[in-house]
Amino acid sequence: MGGNFSVGEILNKGRIPATVDVALEHRNVDRNAFRKDLYLNLKYLNLYDYITSAYGKYDPEFSDYLYENYYLKNIKKDIHVSDVALEKCKEINNKYGTKIFLSADSADCEASLNAVQNEFEAWNGAGRFCVKYPRTIDFSLAKQNWYDSDATYGVGRAAATTNNLCETISFAKMSKEAVKRSIRHEMTHLNDNNAGATYNLSNIKDSSPLREMFEQQLFKEELVNAGIPESHVSYAYNNTAEFIAVASEGDFSKYSEEFKKLLIALGMPVWEINLK
Repeated sequence: MGGNFSVGEILNKGRIPATVDVALEHRNVDRNAFRKDLYLNLKYLNLYDYITSAYGKYDPEFSDYLYENYYLKNIKKDIHVSDVALEKCKEINNKYGTKIFLSADSADCEASLNAVQNEFEAWNGAGRFCVKYPRTIDFSLAKQNWYDSDATYGVGRAAATTNNLCETISFAKMSKEAVKRSIRHEMTHLNDNNAGATYNLSNIKDSSPLREMFEQQLFKEELVNAGIPESHVSYAYNNTAEFIAVASEGDFSKYSEEFKKLLIALGMPVWEINLK
């Protein structure tokens, strides 16, 4: 439905297309915050595109300058955000090189940023300089790949997504619970040693032990015993990338040595096993 409405029409006339409105209702999204995030997407589009460029044009030092002296100084004029939150954004960028783009739906802003920082500290403790952190974390309610998609806006979309090429993580909403629920999963995608070589039932040879693992959902008890809800475990068997990402959500101390070796063989970094 991407071509069926104009972003400018929403901004200028305030009219939200029915298909989009249904999805916003489905996700309990504030309409005014959605409109504001559309505006912010357009205002900071060039900056975001530059930071996430996948074609070698990215200059980290210049990006830091633009983020701190343009984005963080101007965003306070656009949305309600505290000085504490802005300082937290600066701290996260200075230490991990991750630039966070905020949402107008900012009631849970400081708690969300604290959750990001806490998770990054856990990764730093496990892998130190081996960890790949995202260039950006995007909390906008209005994701461009949603409203430019032929699919019904947002319905069925994941709570968070990772783009390995551009090294970005996006959340459907800025909330502490969303971050705590999804960031470890997405960070595992970003650090997947086999990213780009994902296997599923369509490309696994019949003779491969992987086919039996996926067809019979072997090791399911390992995931459940580590605290992953059974309702979520089946998602692990979509492909090898999702298998290790779902496994990362569990308590590593509960996994057998055999299972840890399997995760590493499928692409999980050796040091990630040390995550607390």
